[in-house]
Amino acid sequence: MARQELALCPTPIGPVSVEGGQGGIAALRFGAAGGGATGGDSEWARAARRWLDDYFGGRKPQAPPPLDLRGTPFQLEVWRAARLVPYGTTVSYGRLAASL
Repeated sequence: MARQELALCPTPIGPVSVEGGQGGIAALRFGAAGGGATGGDSEWARAARRWLDDYFGGRKPQAPPPLDLRGTPFQLEVWRAARLVPYGTTVSYGRLAASL
């Protein structure tokens, strides 16, 4: 497994900790995670920061940063379906489940 790094992204609702590596973003958490930020200059961290800046700036974000999705086959299928929800729309968990 590739080494993961941590980047801290400031947002209007407080800091967002983004964990990632060469494969892309693996986790995003609200708040400052422990361990200190080590990946702030990484391409995945810059992409995450741009996306968050656009989102909180009221602009439609460009394509999402690369993601390093991990999980069971079912989890991966759910995340694939969630990524198909168009920007600016909402879908209930029930509707998302029915689409699977």
